This record gives sequence, C-alpha cells and structure tokens, in this order.
Amino acid sequence: MTGSTRAFRLFDGAGLQPSSPEWPDRGIAPLELCWPADDDWPQRLRDQGVLLIHDVPPDRDNRSLRCLGARLGQPSLRAIERRLDEGAGVQRVQALGTMVRDRSGKPLLSAGHGAFALHTDESFVEHPADFVLLHCWQPAASGGTTRMADSRAIRASVDRVEWIAWTQLRLPYPCGERCSVECAGAVRFNPAECAASLSSMQRDRMARFAETVRRLSIEVPLAAGDVLLLDNRRMLHGRSAFPADSGRLLKRLRLVAARSHRDWRECGFTEAQADDR
Repeated sequence: MTGSTRAFRLFDGAGLQPSSPEWPDRGIAPLELCWPADDDWPQRLRDQGVLLIHDVPPDRDNRSLRCLGARLGQPSLRAIERRLDEGAGVQRVQALGTMVRDRSGKPLLSAGHGAFALHTDESFVEHPADFVLLHCWQPAASGGTTRMADSRAIRASVDRVEWIAWTQLRLPYPCGERCSVECAGAVRFNPAECAASLSSMQRDRMARFAETVRRLSIEVPLAAGDVLLLDNRRMLHGRSAFPADSGRLLKRLRLVAARSHRDWRECGFTEAQADDR
C-alpha cells in the first residue's frame, strides 16, 4: 500500500513540491510505502534508487530493519564503531558526548551533531556498500534533516563537457584514486575521506561537484518508524546540524550484494564465514 505523500523540497530553498509542474525532471522524491511493504519493493528500490517505508517497528533486536536488509544482500561489517555497534551490521547514528575518531584518526561525523555534507558511504574501500538503510527511531525537534541527491540528476542538469569532467574527476581515497562518477553513472563521493594531498585543480573540481550536488538535493523529513532505503551507487545523502542534546537516533545498515567469495571477505567476513556463504 502506498503511503500519503510528504512535502519533500529542494534544498536550494525553491520550495517546490514533487506535484508542482515546475518540479524539475532531475529531482526525485522517495516512493513512499507502508509497513509491511509489498513484495516487489526491492525491485522498486533498484528502479527508483530510493524508497521510504513508514511505520517500521523499532524492535530491540532490529529484527524488522534486518529483515528488510536480508532482501537486498548481506550486512557490511566494515568500519563499525564499537561504541555504536548493535550487532549484525547495525550501527547507531547519534551524537555522542565526546569526539569519536575513525580508524584513520579523522572525526567520525556520524557520531557528532554537526552538518554532514552529501556523500556516499564506504567510499574508503574498493567495493563500497550497494545499499544503505536508515531507520529513524527519534528525529531531532529541530535540525538533523536528512538530505539526498540523485546522481542521475547531475547528468540531466549539466552539459556534456561538464559531465565528462565529472567522470574524469579522480580523488585520493584510502583505497587509492577513484573516479567520482563512472561513465555508467555510479557515484563515489565523500570529501571527508579524501587524502589531504589534493591538488588545487582537484580541490576546485571537488568543490564545484559538491555545490552541484547540493543545488540538486532535496530534504527528506524522517519521522519515527521511517526507513529510508538508498542505492549507495546512485544516491548521495547527508544531514543538517542539530542540537547535541536532541536525542536524535537513527539505526544504519549497510548492505553488499556480494557476488563472489572475495566480496564476502571484503565486507568484513572471515575466511570461514565467507566459505559458509
């Protein structure tokens, strides 16, 4: 059953709604469904790039969230922060009282309350997660709004020369230099994960790409019980800042549609666990 449509808006303040005739073809609002979703929702996600499912139960063991994930792939166990780990690949996204650093020594932005620029997850590994699920347990009373942008919107909104420039934009990640946008449209972008040694040209192009993505993004207000499902190779997501004491809490599950024994090992499974798959 399809849920009632919410007011998603362009992040640039245009105030347009998806039903408005002025709503650009390049913009996309999530297809809304209600729990339990129709059986064909995984294919809808692959077609749309994003889904929003309402009223998903906040199980103590995250059973409903993991049930959704099981339809898409296996949990990625990479870069799980110990203090936020809920097991089976689920991690809390909430502001902690002290700064948390990731394995590379950088501040872990998902454990803070500041703004998080639009990005794709797991850009630091060779094969990032295919899907990201965000289960809202408690939204912030103010701020903390989730934002997203469709990489296909970039292709639809820029000329051929600029698109080619984006496909040639290679940035240094921990796994090596990688293209920000592949010719087929798959995107990998997270400025926070790029090495410090950027050339002036890389910095300029990265800033221009980030601004283009920001201009084409929309805000997605999440209510308690909502699960936002994102194609991580297509959609970028981020959030606005929120008060540290807001109690904002999301549960995140990253998934890999593993295709080989090697894929399982790269997702964080041991050799024995990979054999069991």
